[in-house]
Amino acid sequence: MKKIFLTTLILTGFLSMKAFAGGQDSLQQYTGKYKFPDGSVVTDISVTLENGVLIGSSAMGSSELKKTEGDVF
Repeated sequence: MKKIFLTTLILTGFLSMKAFAGGQDSLQQYTGKYKFPDGSVVTDISVTLENGVLIGSSAMGSSELKKTEGDVF
C-alpha cells in the first residue's frame, strides 16, 4: 500500500512539473519585441517571460500580461 501511494505521489509530482514546464514553453512563443503603428501612445514593447509570467515593458513602464482567451492578452 505504501509503495502504491509513494509511486502515485512521485508520478503526480512529475506530471505537474511537466505541465508547468509545458505552460512556460507555450508562453515563450509570445516573447519578443512588438511594434505599434505610427501615432500610437507606445511605439513598441518588449515581452519577456519571467518566472512563468509574461511581462510587457515599454518606455511607459512594465506590466504583467494575462491571457484572456485564445491568443488575446
